[in-house]
Amino acid sequence: SVETGYSSSFLKSAVSAMKNYAIIYDFYKDVLGRDSYDGKGSPIVINLGVKEKLFSKQDLNNAFWASIVNQMFIGDYKGKSFADCLDVLAHEFTHGVNNHIVTFQKIPKNKNEANETGALNEAYADVLAHLIEGKNWTISENIEIGRDASDPSRTGDPSVKNDEYYFPNKYLKDKYTVEDLLKANHVESLYDLDKGGVHTNMNVVTHAAYLMYEYGAFKNKQEMAKVWYQSLYLLPSDCNFEDAALAVLSTAESLGLSNDSLYQIRKAFVETKMLDEKTYSVEINVFSNDISLDDVTLEVTSEEESYHELMEIDKTFHLDLLGGVYHFKFSKDGFTNYEVTLTIDGDTFINASLANEKKMKQNKVTQGKNLCTSTECVKVTWHFLGENNLENTSEVMTYNKGIVLDSSTIIDTINKSAGFEMVTGDGENFYFQIGPVPIQFGWYYYNTDTLFDWNEPVKEDIEIEMRLLNGTLDFDAKDDMTFDIEDVFEGLKKGLKE
Repeated sequence: SVETGYSSSFLKSAVSAMKNYAIIYDFYKDVLGRDSYDGKGSPIVINLGVKEKLFSKQDLNNAFWASIVNQMFIGDYKGKSFADCLDVLAHEFTHGVNNHIVTFQKIPKNKNEANETGALNEAYADVLAHLIEGKNWTISENIEIGRDASDPSRTGDPSVKNDEYYFPNKYLKDKYTVEDLLKANHVESLYDLDKGGVHTNMNVVTHAAYLMYEYGAFKNKQEMAKVWYQSLYLLPSDCNFEDAALAVLSTAESLGLSNDSLYQIRKAFVETKMLDEKTYSVEINVFSNDISLDDVTLEVTSEEESYHELMEIDKTFHLDLLGGVYHFKFSKDGFTNYEVTLTIDGDTFINASLANEKKMKQNKVTQGKNLCTSTECVKVTWHFLGENNLENTSEVMTYNKGIVLDSSTIIDTINKSAGFEMVTGDGENFYFQIGPVPIQFGWYYYNTDTLFDWNEPVKEDIEIEMRLLNGTLDFDAKDDMTFDIEDVFEGLKKGLKE
């Protein structure tokens, strides 16, 4: 003990508490523009070394912000004071901030449902605590890890709404009902169990925050803190997870974050099911002449340009994208680019075939109907529409066995021959635009009603035919359109050879 009557460990904890609260106060003041917990510069009162009960020697084993008096109470855990945990103190202080902005509804309308409002109160406190500490995504690691936003399952907590760890799901196994759960715990409602699972389900929200930061949605943690803090002002007192997700998105947009940042934020909320949208798996295989390629640059852009990403990929690659129209561009030094525009409305597979420019030059003299450069070849017979759709012309090409044919080559060749964007397509549906009405056509396995699969490697001789699905390509000298449709298909056949 020392002259003051306090032990040296108590005084060390007092210094730690004051030091950490100085950091918290300065962050709120300098970064977020808020003067103390109430925004009015009120002093921060700390009660240190608190016991669980008056006149008891039992440690509090916790730390909390008492809203009724707006003071901080700090106890010990396993012989260590929470005063040493900057993130814990920031969490509790943020509860004081929350209470002066949102006034989170304490008791939900349905006491037998998970309490999302209470979980959000806890989650906002954790998110701001992580950002103020700025070191990691765990809580109270100075003593013992209590929660981990990067991997909530580490402490048996959920990372996705309604997953196996989500309260009360984690307790309702093997036909164990809510009634069984209540009886076993001698309580009347789920609210009586951690106020409806608030310290469990909060991890869904903090994991969403972790994901969006890892996705690069923010320049730094200070910018992220501004977005989350200011979103508090948009929350109703009975807010749910969707309210919070929309509030964060709206705040990010009002603060001028880019469309790409907004996309990454939304993606994180969708992946944790805080927003009811869906992401789809995009599997990519990059190769040239059946050889997988490394160090390929992939540029992905959404049609609305709300998403743009440039990345280096190897051989096979996986992306998770929200539904929409995307343009994919694959490039590598010494190889031709591969570009494709796809509507992502389900799990998608992309075979990106990049031609070796050096080999193309070497083979230029011998290019023609025989394009096979290996010992195993396949023949592909192309049946084209003839004049007025009344007769067909065909061309036989020989390719390397296992080649993946590229529908974009056909589209580009026709458009170059026509001199304007006459044909569009997504690999399954194709359209002529020769006037006001688009004419749809498709590529089918010859004499069948089965669409040709552009993503499927060709392993045996096949025949493919071009077939109109509506309209007609009937031109005559009286029409304003004067180009010869046969010339277009001659160009198409030439493009397929190249």
